[in-house]
Amino acid sequence: MWSGTLILTPNLPSPKPVTTPILWTAVATGGTAPEFCFWVQPARGPFSLAQDCSSSNTFAWVPTAAGDYSVCVWARSSGSSKDLDADACQRFQVSSISVTLSSNLPSPQPAGTPILWTATPAGGTAPQFQF
Repeated sequence: MWSGTLILTPNLPSPKPVTTPILWTAVATGGTAPEFCFWVQPARGPFSLAQDCSSSNTFAWVPTAAGDYSVCVWARSSGSSKDLDADACQRFQVSSISVTLSSNLPSPQPAGTPILWTATPAGGTAPQFQF
């Protein structure tokens, strides 16, 4: 019998660029030795099982396409005959834009040394930068 809560959180805030690793953590209260199943659903697409049920409450996700996603976790007490006793979902946005930042001099440099920073975008149209 499940009589608790289930919370799902990513280690990074949304949005993030494609191929950024996101670590999802499920925290369950209640239940007995919970098992967790992780699912991912692209906007207007089907759910797919991303990590089969196990005692691991974490899921490492590396999105390969830009878009809006729902990441969900199902939890059940160990030995439960149900598919799930509790579930939680979070929306996450993946962007097609990423930026690499580089400098013209290696670190460290003495105080007062002029350093030129260059932002190199990938994807997007006419990006704007703020340093």
